[in-house]
Amino acid sequence: MEAIHRGESGTHARGRSLVMRILRQGFFWPNIHKDAQVLVEKCPKCQYYADMQRQSAGYLKPINSSWPFAIWGLDFLGPMPIAMKGYKWILVAVDYFTKWIEAKPLTHPTAQNFENFLWANIVCRYGIPMAIITDNGTPFANQRIHDFCGEHQINLKYAFVWHPHTNGQVEAANKNILNILKEPEALQTWVDENDNSRRVDLDLLEQKRELAALKRLEHKRRIEQYYNRKVSPRTLNQGDLVLKRRLLAGSNLGVPKLEPNWEGPYIVREVAGPNAYYLMTAEGTQIPRSWSGDDLKKFFA
Repeated sequence: MEAIHRGESGTHARGRSLVMRILRQGFFWPNIHKDAQVLVEKCPKCQYYADMQRQSAGYLKPINSSWPFAIWGLDFLGPMPIAMKGYKWILVAVDYFTKWIEAKPLTHPTAQNFENFLWANIVCRYGIPMAIITDNGTPFANQRIHDFCGEHQINLKYAFVWHPHTNGQVEAANKNILNILKEPEALQTWVDENDNSRRVDLDLLEQKRELAALKRLEHKRRIEQYYNRKVSPRTLNQGDLVLKRRLLAGSNLGVPKLEPNWEGPYIVREVAGPNAYYLMTAEGTQIPRSWSGDDLKKFFA
């Protein structure tokens, strides 16, 4: 069976195709289908080159903010065409309750600039937030920001690696900002329009707060219900061997299409939460940051 599957003339056939090839060679035994399935599951090449998993491994957990300016999503947008004073990055912050956007042009996406923005544009204007959500970029994931958030008792949360939709609120804001900046008229009128919009939004904020909260919760409930119908739960345990999706595998961004889609195996060092895992190598080297179960699959040795 191994010779037919992965021998010199083998094509790593799977399932029914492998069984039919064995039968054509004149071999048969009870449980041949089960044995073929087990062989394919444990074949290293079949696991490394397996197709990407399309179904999510974990249920959707909406991020709910209880009051205005309690939870902020932040991200750097850029690089942009160089503007006056060398600005080519935009630091964007979005409040998860009101959808209010704060943005500031910067020359470089550094931890110091991020800390200054948090203090001047968030803490001093809206108070100390309960939590902030960012990606795993170097300006956010560093000791300086950890110390700042610890000093002010801010819960610093990171989106999964390669999962920008975890911080989807700010990603949606980035898209809107880009669409506005692409319009020629925006280059001359955006200052006045932004000021007028700010005044109108603040005037109507108190009147619409309760209605907006109810609509927001109902909308998230419907999205969660729809999303979870398509989930295929895959639970991993501490100590399990797993393969990790390769960065950009199979894409058109530089990684050859004939490269393996998966790399590893790694060991699940810790279960960080629902569909979140910390990994380490077989030698015990810890892999930085948490990984989504959507980008992992169990490895059969």
